[in-house]
Amino acid sequence: LGILHEQPRPAEAGRYRTAARFRTGTTAGRRASRARESPAASAPSRPEALNLVNTNRRVATIWHRSGGPRIVQSLLQLLQRPEEALPAEIDGKPLRDCLLGIQKVFMRYGSPAFSADLARFGPSLVPLAGLSYREALSALQATE
Repeated sequence: LGILHEQPRPAEAGRYRTAARFRTGTTAGRRASRARESPAASAPSRPEALNLVNTNRRVATIWHRSGGPRIVQSLLQLLQRPEEALPAEIDGKPLRDCLLGIQKVFMRYGSPAFSADLARFGPSLVPLAGLSYREALSALQATE
């Protein structure tokens, strides 16, 4: 969601390259990248999801109640520690429920293109709870 502003340390650079290759080299990664950014976002470089969280109180409420920041933090930690797993729960709620709640509010208030992308790639994220980076990558590639 555009929250990394500093250059990765050399030890982390390989993981970021791996994530970038996944984003551009797999169907699931390309779909996720398209859904992150939309022409409907208010600023050309600002992803629509971030724009919705920052400008729509209802979206922001669901985002925070569903652990959106913790989910993003967990995804970023997978790049640093690929052997660790995504949490199965966020603040005592199943990750599946958190992701579905966020998806639902983004689809309700997002642009038609953003909503369509979320409908296409969102279901592939739900089964990733409890998987390590490598396991999640394999699961996503298997869905192509």
